[in-house]
Amino acid sequence: MTPLPTLGGNNAEANGINSRGEVGGQAETPNLDLCSPFFLQVEAVIWRNGQIQQVLPPLGGSVGVVNAINDNGQAVGIVGIAGCVTGNLHAVLWQRGTPIDLGNLGGVTNSFAFAINNRGQVIETCPATPPPMRSSGPRRTVYKTPS
Repeated sequence: MTPLPTLGGNNAEANGINSRGEVGGQAETPNLDLCSPFFLQVEAVIWRNGQIQQVLPPLGGSVGVVNAINDNGQAVGIVGIAGCVTGNLHAVLWQRGTPIDLGNLGGVTNSFAFAINNRGQVIETCPATPPPMRSSGPRRTVYKTPS
């Protein structure tokens, strides 16, 4: 068993692994989340051989989570646009370390990317209705090939 290091915070969480042994997930920093004093900021990371290989940049915010990683090193997950774990979340694809916003189906906030295959096809879920129903209303799951 290999413990995965953090970015100075208390916790790290692994969410996906590819056949090359790269692990995607999140690692806490020592900084408080901007929207909640009960959480530390988390950054999207990829570990290899038990060490942080890459900290993936967010899209204008300061938090991110990798949910899955394929054998090509493409990772998908979420980023907090407002810099919050609990705030405006967007589905993201990291390709060669560069974040690409995957958008949504006409909603305003809170889209999530959960899986990516070796062809780069992504499973994403997002609100089916605009606010104020986005938190509790119906959700749509989409399968897409990012351009």
